[in-house]
Amino acid sequence: MISFLVVYKLIYPDIKMMWISKSFDWFSYSMSAFCMVVFATEMIMQCIVVEGYFLQFFFWVDFVSTITIIADIGWIWSQFETDADDSDATEFTGLIKASKAAKIIKIIRIIRVIRILRLFK
Repeated sequence: MISFLVVYKLIYPDIKMMWISKSFDWFSYSMSAFCMVVFATEMIMQCIVVEGYFLQFFFWVDFVSTITIIADIGWIWSQFETDADDSDATEFTGLIKASKAAKIIKIIRIIRVIRILRLFK
């Protein structure tokens, strides 16, 4: 199930942007919240069961990838957004920063997939 959710979180945002209307955002937000809860639960369980997991490399990879899901949940993310300045330059700078952040988030999520694939060996 975890593997399915990881693949879902990697692929679905792109599919949603291309083919799914905004009226289905509630589904996307709900699934993202569900994934975040499942990933956080997995982290807690790994901290309890796997010796040497807490505060090690894979703990931080899992932690960062789980926290970044907040940006995919519109109900939560909208609380962090502000309309302080609506100038075009500010919007363009924000888009550049968001693009870089999205790339970093995707890399972190891919590392998580690689980690899961290692478990299947």
